Amino acid sequence: MHFYISPLAVHHDRKIWGEDVHVFKPDRFAEGVVKATNNNPVAFLPFGYGPRTCLGLNFAMIEAKITLSMILQRYMFTISPTYVHSSVQLYMLRLQHGVKIILHKI
Repeated sequence: MHFYISPLAVHHDRKIWGEDVHVFKPDRFAEGVVKATNNNPVAFLPFGYGPRTCLGLNFAMIEAKITLSMILQRYMFTISPTYVHSSVQLYMLRLQHGVKIILHKI
C-alpha cells in the first residue's frame, strides 16, 4: 500500500493556514512555520518531512535568502501591465503562463 500526501491540498487547507489561505502573505512566516500553521510544523511540505526530508533543506533556504537579499539590494521590480493571472492545479499549484516582471536597477 502506498500513501501519498498532496502538498497542494495541505498548503490550501483553511484549518491550517486560516481563512486568508489564498492570499499571498509572506509575512505569515515572520515568526516561523509553527506559528504560521496554527502549531502544525508538518503542514509546510516543500522539502518533505521526517526521516526522508530533503538533505538540501538548510542549504537551499540559506542560498535563497542570500540570493533574494542581493537582488533586492540592487533591483526594484514590478509586474508587467500585460500580466494576466491564470493558475493550474497539478500535483503542485503553478502559473499557466509564468509571471512577467520588469526589473529596474536601483
